[in-house]
Amino acid sequence: MKAFVAILDHLSYGTLKCCWWSLGNVWKTITRVKEAREHKSLGRWKLAKAREHMRLGRRWYFATKQYKAYRDQVGVFNPEWHFTVARELKYCQQKKEEERRGEEEKKKKTRMEKRRKVEDERRRKELLQKGRIHRKRGRWELAITLFRLYLNDEGADLDTCIIVRAELHDCQQKKSEEDWRENATEDERKKNVEHEQRRTSRGVLSVGFSGSFLQRLEGNGAECKALCDLFNARWIKPRPENGVSIVRIFSIQVSREVREKHERYKGKFGNLCQRFHGTSCNEGCNFMVDPQGGQAPCGESSCSVCNICKLGFQLGPNVARTARATRFPLRYGAGIYLTSVSGKANDYASRSAKKVGELELRCMFVASVALGNTFKTTSARLPADQCPPPGYHSVVGEAGQRLNFDEFVVYKEEAALPTHLIVYALRH
Repeated sequence: MKAFVAILDHLSYGTLKCCWWSLGNVWKTITRVKEAREHKSLGRWKLAKAREHMRLGRRWYFATKQYKAYRDQVGVFNPEWHFTVARELKYCQQKKEEERRGEEEKKKKTRMEKRRKVEDERRRKELLQKGRIHRKRGRWELAITLFRLYLNDEGADLDTCIIVRAELHDCQQKKSEEDWRENATEDERKKNVEHEQRRTSRGVLSVGFSGSFLQRLEGNGAECKALCDLFNARWIKPRPENGVSIVRIFSIQVSREVREKHERYKGKFGNLCQRFHGTSCNEGCNFMVDPQGGQAPCGESSCSVCNICKLGFQLGPNVARTARATRFPLRYGAGIYLTSVSGKANDYASRSAKKVGELELRCMFVASVALGNTFKTTSARLPADQCPPPGYHSVVGEAGQRLNFDEFVVYKEEAALPTHLIVYALRH
């Protein structure tokens, strides 16, 4: 108002230069007021955003930034608000610092957890490596201790545990055998040799110290004839030029524990059937060539035939290893694969072959299988994570356009029990 009065005075006295100076002051005052209002409006918007971030208890970095912008632009025009904002800014800065420390602690904890996992994995590998070295050198007690430590570790891989359990069982058998030989008297040793000779003469072969044994069936018995008829009737595939003939059949007596598990599973899920299973055999395991010549099964954990005779079917060493060795893909996930076609099982038994003159001897298992609720498919392959589908216990690949012969897959070891071992000859 005073500026306008000064302008009128200058105009009345004719001092035009002073009039222009007064007009300039008026313009500057108006501009300052306008800028102050704009800053205040902008500051209120920034303050509202900052308080929204603070109210929600998140994004302390953005809240701090908005408070600082408000303080720099508007605080000088409103000292009361400046004091309030300063306290809120300090609170946000404290929260921001706490959040930063929390993130650092979280990262540190993640790094420590990762380092611990790496260290645990390294320790487990070292245990396994040392255990296998001791086993290879015949230090059974040390190997057993290390294998048990590995199996008791919660982070151990499940598939590896299955293999290690078989190796542990083998070490325990070897140690029992060694202890018996060291502590047995001369008379006990003679009696044991005589006992084994009598058993062998009767066609009974012990599989290590597991308590399992093979009993040779008489060729004119009803059980033997029924298995021969089943084997020949279910070959289906084209036979070799000179034919296929059964040499001998063994009845398998596995341990009581394995039998009882199968009986419980069979009683619970049912749907029992008889199927064939082909697998591999160690080169040095020649009991099938001349079972009455005193040659017993090798009993090694690396021999799939002996492992199945001792422990029954196992998902790890007996199945996956055979699939890798024969280069056949696992169509329906990791399971125990069987078939109703003996000719198809023969494809998987190629690594059990033993040459005897012009003959090639092979062996395959006959198993009692409890299929339970069966999922039937004509697809050649199913995703591994969907095998078996929910609510089913087994998968059956039916013969058709995708499969030449059927496949039966169970996913529990106790679902299948080896009952017989057929030794047959291919005449090339």
